[in-house]
Amino acid sequence: MLIPKRNEKLLLKKLQGLVTNLKWEPEKVADLFTALLKRFNSTPTNTRAHLYTWMMKMLHCIEIHYVTPSWACPTGKMVFDLIEDKTVADEDVKKCLADDSEKKLDEILNEIRKQELNQIDEMMLKKVKNIVSSVEETFSLSNGESQLSGLEKDLLNICKAAEKTKFKPQLTQMVSWCIMALSDSGRLIQVCTGEGKSCTVAMFAAFRAMKGEKVDIMSSSLVLAERDMKDWEEFYKTLNISVSCNTNKHTGRDLKLCYEHMVVYGTAEEFAGDWLKQHFSRSDIFGQRKFQCVIADEVDSLMLDKGHHVVYLSTAMPAMRHLSPLFALIWATVNQYAEIGSLRVRQQKPFQQVVLENIKMIKGIDEFTILQLAEDSGMLAKGSARAIRNNPSLFQEKTESVTVNQLVEFFNAVEIKFPLMPLCSAQQKHR
Repeated sequence: MLIPKRNEKLLLKKLQGLVTNLKWEPEKVADLFTALLKRFNSTPTNTRAHLYTWMMKMLHCIEIHYVTPSWACPTGKMVFDLIEDKTVADEDVKKCLADDSEKKLDEILNEIRKQELNQIDEMMLKKVKNIVSSVEETFSLSNGESQLSGLEKDLLNICKAAEKTKFKPQLTQMVSWCIMALSDSGRLIQVCTGEGKSCTVAMFAAFRAMKGEKVDIMSSSLVLAERDMKDWEEFYKTLNISVSCNTNKHTGRDLKLCYEHMVVYGTAEEFAGDWLKQHFSRSDIFGQRKFQCVIADEVDSLMLDKGHHVVYLSTAMPAMRHLSPLFALIWATVNQYAEIGSLRVRQQKPFQQVVLENIKMIKGIDEFTILQLAEDSGMLAKGSARAIRNNPSLFQEKTESVTVNQLVEFFNAVEIKFPLMPLCSAQQKHR
């Protein structure tokens, strides 16, 4: 079996997804792969060139329909029995995998109870059951809405809007919606592949928007943000909720118009960048909008995969980046003050000493080089560099009369001699 390395990695990732997302045991995944491979080889018309595509399609079908090793079709056949049955065509296998009856409400609630990190108490689960049951019973009735109130009425209206524009939400999506709607604070919800995460997100966003709140939906990529916004645009429109996406906005005016909408899709990077523009560049991006409700789609990607991503603001003054070392050193100096009483502070180290200590931390630069540079720039008197080198205790005496202008000249000299000197990095390590 020869599969290109790139495709081999993608295939391995797909198999690992069964373990991560669908809780397959690794041994069962290996058995599944073997069974699928035997099935492929048993068909004379199949060629090795089509193996990768065929395998990915079968695994994708298993993934999106949440097929587990204990899955059984309506006729009672288990997943391995179905795959090993050579009398069933490939397309019929896919149809059978897709023809899975929806989970019952009690079954969904029991799955929640059995989760290792479950933090949902029985009282909330009882409320969830009552709400979802009431909506299910009255969903098809013309006068059902008048009999409901509170969250039941909200869920019914949202489900009807979803059915009109997309599809009727499943019980899993309703349960997820209820758990978030009943939570007084932030709530982490695990929705497995194929259980309609985008639908759940849109339903909850609509609920908060109907309460008059502004909702920001952070997706893991701009492609997903734009896709979900377009897919659910008609759904929001049915509920009289305006929606937009903050990606690919090239002017401040475009961004401000975007944030005037009730629901805004985007990436964490775009939201962070726009916040920086508002608060640091003093651009009017958000207008009167405040962060009232944030929904992080694929929060594991946001916190883990992209946990070290940094957002920078571009500037029309490139030289501003050279001030970063100075700002870092000023911050270090401020941290040298210690509170003694309610009003009094004392300085533990002079600014010049903090500068020297931080520069000394940079690899490849010795103390005497910096002292000589300070002397050459006029910050220190002639002969001071050698005197301090011979007797370090003279440092404070030689630098106590340094003026601000002399410090500026010194930093200019440092910038010229070491144009890429990472003072900020050294300062961050110091803090």
